[in-house]
Amino acid sequence: LRVQGKTAIAVVGLGAITGMESDPIHPMTNSSDPGELHWIDTIWIEDELGGIVCMRRLAPTEQAPASLACPIPEGTLQLTAFQHCNLHGTFMGQTVTVDSVQTEFGLMRHCSISGCSGWTSAQSTCKTFIAEYWRIYAKEFGKTVADDGNNNKKHKPALTIHGNGSATVRVGEENVGQDGSITFHPMASSPDPAGVHWINAIWVLDQHGSVVASRELLPSESAPATLTFTVLPGSSRLTAYAFCNKHGLFKGDDTSVLASATSGAAEVSCHMQTCPATAVSFAKGQDCLALKAEAFRRHSLTSYTQPFRPGSEDEKHNPYIVLQGAVAKVVVGKGAASGHADDPIHPMMEDDVDEPSHMHYIDTIWVEDQSGQILAFRQLSPFEPSPATLYFDIPEGTTSVQAYEHCNKHGLVQGAVVQVSAENVRSGARSGCSVQQCVEGTTASACQAFVSELMRREGLDGAKNDPTGKHRPYLILQGTTATVVVGLGAVSR
Repeated sequence: LRVQGKTAIAVVGLGAITGMESDPIHPMTNSSDPGELHWIDTIWIEDELGGIVCMRRLAPTEQAPASLACPIPEGTLQLTAFQHCNLHGTFMGQTVTVDSVQTEFGLMRHCSISGCSGWTSAQSTCKTFIAEYWRIYAKEFGKTVADDGNNNKKHKPALTIHGNGSATVRVGEENVGQDGSITFHPMASSPDPAGVHWINAIWVLDQHGSVVASRELLPSESAPATLTFTVLPGSSRLTAYAFCNKHGLFKGDDTSVLASATSGAAEVSCHMQTCPATAVSFAKGQDCLALKAEAFRRHSLTSYTQPFRPGSEDEKHNPYIVLQGAVAKVVVGKGAASGHADDPIHPMMEDDVDEPSHMHYIDTIWVEDQSGQILAFRQLSPFEPSPATLYFDIPEGTTSVQAYEHCNKHGLVQGAVVQVSAENVRSGARSGCSVQQCVEGTTASACQAFVSELMRREGLDGAKNDPTGKHRPYLILQGTTATVVVGLGAVSR
């Protein structure tokens, strides 16, 4: 990640910033063979609060290095770059501190994840995206042949030839009940990993197996999942496919096409747009819901009571809500609420920050109202003083509140429901979610605490070793400047 003027630039691979041929640059390998396809499919940049500043979906036909450039919004303090490789997953880059003079006044955050440069693209691009879905299908579902949609009409991509040079695919259109009603495949957007369910992509092949049309869809789109396209001249048979994120790949019927039903002006249609052109804000409720879902996911990996532990069974981990007029706060541990020396208070970093097994602290606290809406959410640093605390405002209309906390070692704990009176409500308080995150400062001990926690979560084997050197971080000293770069080429020249 580099900042030039008021623009943030993220590139993948050390060679992209050194210009040295000996330094590695991640490839952008385009292929219709799922076994050869290898590219950076997404790059995004987050600010100091984890809010997305900008994001872009890349096509494998783009030239290496994979890159993203965007202006920096006003108020940004830090930037961190992330990338996702189709084969090797997500990697986080460096964090860069931003000065106010490097930001654009009044600029809104944006999201642009378009894989194709327009509504149409070369057939090779369409083949590439289809090859990627075949690769995912084989890896996640263990299959190499698409399921017959006639055995599962909800997932079947039904193809209709209109006879005017166009055709439409709708997923689930033939899923007709006894009363004549159609139940289309859902397009369900959710922050819950178990609740997200949608048709990721639809594509159509001709009698030669060539791509006629292809489209990726957003989970927030309305059902039915649909692809409309013009029929290429020379097409005599068309077959539609649909990929469901939960259930895999389904094939529709082989449909004959009359010459009169084709369009002489048709081109291969590759529509890979997967993000609407709307501003992305870190203060939206979806961020809190996603972070809440992550706390539940991490707790599910423990041997403790699911989906959370009641605080009454463990007073050391119990998140207490304390109301004093319009001042509301959460503290973790009975002693923090009672003030009695004999009552326990949960620690924040017990002793030696150099020893991962000693790391023990509250990493997350949030508060919900009577309807389950998140009122406040905070991620904590292990270097903060005990007791772990979250101050919050209670908006009008709130009748009760309940706190949750997540311990890095002992999982998720639910506190008791606390009734709210009129004196506890703060006039003008904002209802909804506002993520708060700790400010670490620059002390070495604070950094060491985070490192120890990452090592603890990594397990007994510690940090992984990459014998290829591609993912290994190397430290380079140049005068009075220390630089960390990832990739063997950075130090081998």
